[in-house]
Amino acid sequence: NFSSKENFGTFFHNVISKVYSDFSTGFDYLETLSNQSNLDINYIDKTKIYLKEIEKNKSLSFIYDSNQIIYNERELRSSDSEILRLDRLIIKDNHAIIIDYKTSKGENDISQVSNYLSNIKSCGFKKVSAFLLYVSNQELVEVTS
Repeated sequence: NFSSKENFGTFFHNVISKVYSDFSTGFDYLETLSNQSNLDINYIDKTKIYLKEIEKNKSLSFIYDSNQIIYNERELRSSDSEILRLDRLIIKDNHAIIIDYKTSKGENDISQVSNYLSNIKSCGFKKVSAFLLYVSNQELVEVTS
């Protein structure tokens, strides 16, 4: 049930997790959800707008390149045994890229992604990058350790 405003972020993450390199999977998934009576139709409309804007934004195309390994909603155990849930982890040529989607700005956004970054760095990749993607305006913010 995604009926409360507080759950839009969860709803959006559920939809974007279906997208690897082809946005049609996200749009198709939204179509299947549109038949649910308990769902706020504004969530679907808002998510469609966000998906369309992200899809057409050329500066974000590296996130959806099909010539890489993509993991959506991947859990991993941190060095201190905390379970971390990465929205998107991309691996290409021994370069790991972390993408964390945000539907609104929060105080802990940077520290959360910085924690992901330090833990993925410990996995031995030659290069690790991390980004926050604020979906409402497609602002991409690089996070460094």
